[in-house]
Amino acid sequence: EALAPSWYGSDELRAGDSLTEIVEVCSVNLVNAELRLKRCERGAFGYREFEDDSTSLAYMVPELLGLIGCLVEPEGDAAVSEGIKDILLILAIRCHWLAASFYLWLSRSASHLQDIRNAETAAL
Repeated sequence: EALAPSWYGSDELRAGDSLTEIVEVCSVNLVNAELRLKRCERGAFGYREFEDDSTSLAYMVPELLGLIGCLVEPEGDAAVSEGIKDILLILAIRCHWLAASFYLWLSRSASHLQDIRNAETAAL
């Protein structure tokens, strides 16, 4: 929690966690990250007021992708209802959209050519 005090809930999946709790953690952190990215995008590139947001996003984006990657499996689980599967699919799409948007924003705000290339590659 010291790395990203903005993270809500556990960032690790445990055997006893219910799917509802995991979806809640993912949803709240996704909205938090989306709003932080919006705030970063509104600031000018020379403006560093929201540097904490970009640092938090650098932690949150890979965590969200990892979390949603554990929830969405190609075969799917027969015990999971269609409604939950739809919610998981929507969350997965939004997490990947957030990641692409964040890395593209990062590439626009970077000053070194290699950093720009790395961020654009990550966005793709």
